[in-house]
Amino acid sequence: MSKSIAVVRGAFNPPTVGHMDFLSRLSNFDQVIVVPLYADPKGRKLTEYNKRCEMLNLFLQDIAIANVELLVIEHELQDDSEPLSEADLLEYIAAQYQDCEITLAIGHDKLTYLSKQKYYADIDGRFNIYSVAERCVMRSDIVREKLSRGVCISGDTTPSIMNYIASNNLYESSQLEMAS
Repeated sequence: MSKSIAVVRGAFNPPTVGHMDFLSRLSNFDQVIVVPLYADPKGRKLTEYNKRCEMLNLFLQDIAIANVELLVIEHELQDDSEPLSEADLLEYIAAQYQDCEITLAIGHDKLTYLSKQKYYADIDGRFNIYSVAERCVMRSDIVREKLSRGVCISGDTTPSIMNYIASNNLYESSQLEMAS
């Protein structure tokens, strides 16, 4: 049987315990590849790519899920004209991991959005789509909103992420419109 790989793509702006719960529910895959977005497809402002990649690396070290690894690649694949699509990302990963079964793992809330994208036909039938229902309601936008009000986020993310946010002065009130 071929190796099963789940691809998880997101802004991780910042990573939260909701992301940890999501990733922990992918234990049935041989490998989980986490890919941070370079640019938001909806055009929302994101924290700098390199900072989100650094946070995600720290976060994955903190949660230490054996089959999960970080792939920082979108900055190399991104065309300046428009954000990279899930279809293009999956094609790239499939080329790197030939003879593997590639699955796009997404939150249940993203399933409707994905199915309405023009490139959905390029995914459907070529790759599996694995939808994960939200159990842990802790999203990046909630963490950012709490931070803007000075509310403690100790139960919402990992200590390394809290320290990184504090030391880099991230998520001040002027940055509230950023993506999750």
